[in-house]
Amino acid sequence: MIRRIAREAAVFAFYLALAVAMTWPLAAHLSTALADLGDPFVNTWILDWVCHALTHAPLHLYDSPIYYPGRLSLAYSENLIGVALLMGFRPTADLVEWVAAIGLLALVTLALTWLSAGAGLAAKSVESASNLPTPVVLLPLISSGFVPPESMPAGVAWFAEHQPFTPIIETLRGLLTGTPIGNDGVVALAWCLALTLAGYLWARAAFNRDPAPSQPRMLARV
Repeated sequence: MIRRIAREAAVFAFYLALAVAMTWPLAAHLSTALADLGDPFVNTWILDWVCHALTHAPLHLYDSPIYYPGRLSLAYSENLIGVALLMGFRPTADLVEWVAAIGLLALVTLALTWLSAGAGLAAKSVESASNLPTPVVLLPLISSGFVPPESMPAGVAWFAEHQPFTPIIETLRGLLTGTPIGNDGVVALAWCLALTLAGYLWARAAFNRDPAPSQPRMLARV
């Protein structure tokens, strides 16, 4: 164990020294110097904007003040949302709201699990089993998770407002950041229960179906 740790430490030290040598004298002036005048500035600005938007106007996260007059301009560059969350975003939820958010996520997980079980049992092959859940994976992309539905084209906006992930996302956003939930909580709960029931019935029917008769395997002639 000690030899393994020493070996890993030596590899780390080698690459650290190599990075310092290749970027010298940057390491001696980390608090005042930049490697270049491009990405460091724009990434710093993006981090600041994402922290501000998530805590003040999360529905307008992508309406950043760049590339005017383009709309949803944050999508033109890296959004760094995960880094911004670690560096600045702080949910305002109390204990009850955290419990409610975790409970809703558990219901979503249960619904998706039963839907996946049904898809897997109904699939005819491994490939089709992996492809059947694809529409569900795409649904969060056409919801209020990234942009408000009212900013979308009419047909897409109608779909985004009436699909299951929009009320789920709005409920989680309201619980964690204090934005109004309205009737989204009830709708989200109804969607979770309906999808769980549908997935359970689908999986049960697929599991109890008569097995397909096996086909005789033909041996290739030499």
